[in-house]
Amino acid sequence: MLKHNMEALSVEPKEVEDLKTLEKTYQSCFDSIPALKEEIGTIIKYFNVLEKSVSDLLPEAYQLRCNIHSNWQQYTDFLSKVKDQIENYQNLFKLSMANDVADLKVDAIEMLKMLDDQLPINKEM
Repeated sequence: MLKHNMEALSVEPKEVEDLKTLEKTYQSCFDSIPALKEEIGTIIKYFNVLEKSVSDLLPEAYQLRCNIHSNWQQYTDFLSKVKDQIENYQNLFKLSMANDVADLKVDAIEMLKMLDDQLPINKEM
């Protein structure tokens, strides 16, 4: 029994293991604080520079934001005009092709008539 009790005492409870893990994690985090402070300082410097740059651009950005709807409307109007022009050119091309085909048809009929007049078919053949 004494041996069993000694074995039971030699095994660490789960809570002790968890506590040791937490202590290691805490120490690791605590040790990294100086490096993190330095990184944060660098990031703050970059944010300060960025803030100055953005403050110079803000009026321009605000102006663009105010004009975005009218600019977009102008763009869509322009696209609409381009689309209409393309459709007009397509229609003109189709008409031109249709006229050319009709002209070819007329030319072919006239050529057949001329051939018939010039070279009559011998019915005896």
